[in-house]
Amino acid sequence: MGLTKCVVILIFLSLSASAQDERFFRKIFTDELNLKKPRPSAKIKVSSPLYMVDINRDCIKEGVVTSKRDGQDFFEIKDKFGVVRFSLKLNAKGVDSSVYKVELKTITPTADVMLVHFYEGYSGVFDYKATARLFFVVIENRDLKKIYPYKGPAFFLEREKVGNQYNLRKYHVNVLDYNGNGHNEVSVTYNNIQRLYFYKTKGLWQTL
Repeated sequence: MGLTKCVVILIFLSLSASAQDERFFRKIFTDELNLKKPRPSAKIKVSSPLYMVDINRDCIKEGVVTSKRDGQDFFEIKDKFGVVRFSLKLNAKGVDSSVYKVELKTITPTADVMLVHFYEGYSGVFDYKATARLFFVVIENRDLKKIYPYKGPAFFLEREKVGNQYNLRKYHVNVLDYNGNGHNEVSVTYNNIQRLYFYKTKGLWQTL
């Protein structure tokens, strides 16, 4: 009799556990059970004013804004409704990093580029170093769904070491048709040093 009771209890527990497992898996597959934790929002966020620019040349201005979220720099493009269509994270190398200049240039009949001048910040006391870098943001066919970022060259370097060792390099940035093919190239020049960037397609660049 005791053995029969044990068997009945075991069968009941087994069925109960099976039912619980079934309900658990059903919740997973029907999304009743949300196992994904929400991503925490930024604790500190500071944004620049919204600059209105006709990026895709349709006579309707889009918005360009830069922001800091918990110390990280971002460059964003918003459509005419204020919806973010593109967001680029910019990695700083020191203190006081910021985007301080943006230029919109045509480089081919089907592509425009936004030259984002990003000050990467400064670091060090006895070995002081500050740098700035270009980012190329290409809009193909004037379509906000076809935006391609590219990390470009450094164009500013300031360094000072102990013993009055000071070095300053500030490159000139130009957008010109250097080879006469009807397409503009981006050049970064300092004294006799020059780098040329030729745009190919879909965010790909060739460096010379």
